[in-house]
Amino acid sequence: ESYAPGNWSAGEVVRDLYKIPLSVPAGAYRLAVYVTADRAGKPIQPTGQGLKMLDGKVLLAEFQVK
Repeated sequence: ESYAPGNWSAGEVVRDLYKIPLSVPAGAYRLAVYVTADRAGKPIQPTGQGLKMLDGKVLLAEFQVK
């Protein structure tokens, strides 16, 4: 089921769950997300203090797989 960004309220926390396979090669990885306004893919520019951006996406984490 989809919960489109147009239905979100300002300041609302929206959670979504994704599984990341554990069989990835060893190395450094970054987890980043972006949100689109509709199925056409027009990106929404996030705002807020302390956001780390990476190529137009919000950088959530950097981690190492050994």
